[in-house]
Amino acid sequence: MSNKTTIKPGNGHPPVDCYGEWREDSNCSAVFDDEFLDGIWADGANNWTEAVKELAAYAQRNGTTLIECSAC
Repeated sequence: MSNKTTIKPGNGHPPVDCYGEWREDSNCSAVFDDEFLDGIWADGANNWTEAVKELAAYAQRNGTTLIECSAC
């Protein structure tokens, strides 16, 4: 998939590669270091930055790291 964007979510979390174009009705497939948390995120966001910040915070609460996201 093309259209790669890298987002730095902050709070000590490493940068996250995001693939695809984020649209108003986008969801994303999220890949975590702990594969049991991998899945589709559909809570809504206005852009990649919002989505990654939310998912990175979720990862930190669960003791893992967000690796990458793909728009779907």
